[in-house]
Amino acid sequence: MINESCTGSEWYRMRSALNPKMLKLQEAAAYAPVIHDVVTDLLDRLERLRLRSQDKNTVNDLAAELYKFGFEGISSILFETRLGCLQEEIPMDTLRFISAVNNMLTLSETVLFFPRWTRKVFPFWTQFIQAWDDLYDVAQRLIDRKVKQMDEQVKRGEKVEGMYLTYLLSTDKLSLAEVYITVTELLLGGVDT
Repeated sequence: MINESCTGSEWYRMRSALNPKMLKLQEAAAYAPVIHDVVTDLLDRLERLRLRSQDKNTVNDLAAELYKFGFEGISSILFETRLGCLQEEIPMDTLRFISAVNNMLTLSETVLFFPRWTRKVFPFWTQFIQAWDDLYDVAQRLIDRKVKQMDEQVKRGEKVEGMYLTYLLSTDKLSLAEVYITVTELLLGGVDT
């Protein structure tokens, strides 16, 4: 899913930077505590929703709750922060992010299959671009917040520690612009999966 305009060598360089902390079992095991916390929050949320239901047994729209769980899980790994998808009151930026991902995934096939000339005629192209802009904007803010946090740690003489995003930002393997786009695309892939 990495930028379609990448050549073979560029694609390989970017994949080589992304894969070590994501695909190696030993590295991926480090995410278990993060996912455990997200699963715990999901179970708590499902219990609250179940108890609020009319029959005190049913969770309405379980698929939506599992989507929020997937979103919270992958975001917790990629951005090293919780977005609040499973909270009682979901933050506005998170709702915008969820909506953008949903629109991207919903409109992707339409955009790919319709001829280019339809982009000026039908509204789905504009909606697709807006969804991508919203998604990228929120991802960029989250990444910039992490960069600032890391810079502050360095200024205080602290060791910079973290997980996936910290790793990507700490290496010279990707530019900041490449981190923005690749992490955003990994998010889409993770939510879609």
